[in-house]
Amino acid sequence: MSEHLQHYLQAADRALEYYDIGEVRIHERKQVGHIGFSGYRMVKFRADGASGSWLVTVYYARGDGDIHDYRTAIRSHLLWLEALDRDTDLVIQKPVRNLSGDLITDVPSDGNQSVLVTLLRWIDGEMVWDNYGDEVFVDLPSETLYNVGTVLGKIHRHGSQWTLPEGFFRPGSEHEDLQLDLNRLRPAAEDGRIATDDFAVLERAVRQIIEHLAKMNGSPKSPGLLHGDFSCGNCIVHLGEIRPIDFDWCRFGHFLADVGWCFAVNPMSPALCQAFLDGYERQHNLPDNHLRIIESFHIESCIRLLSWRTENSEEDFSTLPRFVEGACRKYLEGEPFVLKWMEDL
Repeated sequence: MSEHLQHYLQAADRALEYYDIGEVRIHERKQVGHIGFSGYRMVKFRADGASGSWLVTVYYARGDGDIHDYRTAIRSHLLWLEALDRDTDLVIQKPVRNLSGDLITDVPSDGNQSVLVTLLRWIDGEMVWDNYGDEVFVDLPSETLYNVGTVLGKIHRHGSQWTLPEGFFRPGSEHEDLQLDLNRLRPAAEDGRIATDDFAVLERAVRQIIEHLAKMNGSPKSPGLLHGDFSCGNCIVHLGEIRPIDFDWCRFGHFLADVGWCFAVNPMSPALCQAFLDGYERQHNLPDNHLRIIESFHIESCIRLLSWRTENSEEDFSTLPRFVEGACRKYLEGEPFVLKWMEDL
């Protein structure tokens, strides 16, 4: 175990002393990546004891930052989880307050980096779908995708109706991020891994998407609280019940951004896309032009996923030409592709 990870494990152990959950033992460790738009990282641990199982999350700042600068954003995320648990029938990783009644526990520094710790109730289940990749299509019954869509609709319905507590803060959508993601792909175009013509299509698509999203954000009905990382991989199933997890990226934005992201991370057939949307609409209304909006966010999400690969100098972007032809060109021509062309991507 690395010295840093040992420090975070010890911080998690110390934090548990501030909760009324009896004696527990941390036995399973899982480190997750940083949240790119917020400047901090997380390490998650599972703790078990006679009182049950718990998810312990240790937050620490990137670089020379101060994790306390993000306390409000972290606390706001937990307040929403409390509200979802209280106001809906969803099974949620409910936050546990410490002995002082706070959602966040400050762990005194021992000369190392300061950290904040939170505790959530562990919920049982198996991942709905954990097979990722450009060539991997979701292979699940349509009923399952219908139920996954229903869960997202419930989340969005709550996010559109909930009265925000005073001081609530979560990040919002930044269109500049899409341009930054495209810029990260530029070196791959310059060294020939991405064809010049394909990159030109990406540039045109990005300009059109930014213009489209900017117009949508002027609508009072478009923004709301989103999961921010919704996918079949962030849902678990227990006795047939779909349970959403990992709300760490929750943010403000257009509701259908979650759908576009899910379809990008979990490619699926047109029939499964429709089953997902049918389940979603059972809980939250879709606008008349919802397919065009989803396609905007789908392409945005795919470009973001592609940009993350640029750190690997051996990445050849072999699947990008099909994405350009099957999605980006169709989008620019105004031809729908989510329910017609997804099988070709």
